[in-house]
Amino acid sequence: MIPSAPSLHCHILTLIPEIWHSFTHGVIERAKRQGIWQSKLWNVRDFSDRPDKRVDDRPFAGSPGMVLQTQPLEK
Repeated sequence: MIPSAPSLHCHILTLIPEIWHSFTHGVIERAKRQGIWQSKLWNVRDFSDRPDKRVDDRPFAGSPGMVLQTQPLEK
């Protein structure tokens, strides 16, 4: 560990936690091993009260795109 290096703490909210496993190689992994940065993955679906674990909502005014519900994000 580099003694004077500040540690960056990243909280990552995601719908697809499996995609973040690619951060176990290269420069990012070396920085993790040296204590330069840390990460915590949060699967937004784990905080949904719906039985189907959906977290998306309808877009406003019919525009395209994905809108997340506020309930799982608040939890």
